Amino acid sequence: MHQEASQNPASLRVKRWREQNRDRYNAYQREQYGNDPIYRANLKERAKKWYENNKDQARAAVRRGRRDKRAFLAEVVGPSCIDCGDDRTGAVEYHHPHGKKKGQVPLTHLSWEALKEEAMNLIALCGACHGVRHHKEV
Repeated sequence: MHQEASQNPASLRVKRWREQNRDRYNAYQREQYGNDPIYRANLKERAKKWYENNKDQARAAVRRGRRDKRAFLAEVVGPSCIDCGDDRTGAVEYHHPHGKKKGQVPLTHLSWEALKEEAMNLIALCGACHGVRHHKEV
């Protein structure tokens, strides 16, 4: 709160507007600076410095996001194996009964939009049942 109190009201309004209208602001930034190589180099350098100074925070955010995505999958697809009912933590894997797309990345690496779409094509299986299903498919 002290940090915000030290800023002037106009800069706080701008900051609040950017947070509330992130998509519009990002589109504006891309339109203004999108192909400018100097701007892009400066942006990359700033991001690199921020990461070096906030490495623990950045890694924690990634872990938190992956944990939230695993919880989402357990809620949407199911927390237990549909074949044997095993619901132990870490035992459940997600199977693509209709096959994977080529070059599929781990589910927790997908964006939220892609994960929501992909979750509709998954079933929950324990490791043993998952292995049996893949053995039958070959």
